[in-house]
Amino acid sequence: DAAINSLDQFKNEDLVGLRVFSSGLGSPNGGKLLDLVPVGPVSEQRDRIAAAIRNLTPVASTPLYTAAEDSFRTMRESFDPARINAVVLLTDGVNEDDNNDLEGTLKSLAAGSEGQQNQAVRLFTIAYGADADLATLKRLAEATNGASYDASDPTTINKVFAAVLSNF
Repeated sequence: DAAINSLDQFKNEDLVGLRVFSSGLGSPNGGKLLDLVPVGPVSEQRDRIAAAIRNLTPVASTPLYTAAEDSFRTMRESFDPARINAVVLLTDGVNEDDNNDLEGTLKSLAAGSEGQQNQAVRLFTIAYGADADLATLKRLAEATNGASYDASDPTTINKVFAAVLSNF
């Protein structure tokens, strides 16, 4: 509900998409990442994103590092200097993937965030639930000069989404 409610905080011309990550998705990129709603104007797809969020269910294990790195790289490749370019990564778990190189992931994120400040892509992480790896999520966000948020207490999720969106 918090993610759906946060859609109203975006301006109609803001570009927003929805990507899920889990092993066993059957998607073309090794079954780990799937764009349910491609990045586009939120005014044209607010209802589609909300419906996709309502239908989310856990599938299998969490490819956290792969999701962070690939999503960050995708935003870098489509960077728009006239917009805020960011990834919001929400997870209730820990990395459970064959990509278990946290240090390599951090280096990749840091290297991708170097350069001119006006070309920055930031990663904002949200730890949701008691099983989320808050320490790792914090390190991933900090590698991109982003921020990490703790919603391990589910009653705080609305406030956390508001805090994340205040960066935009």
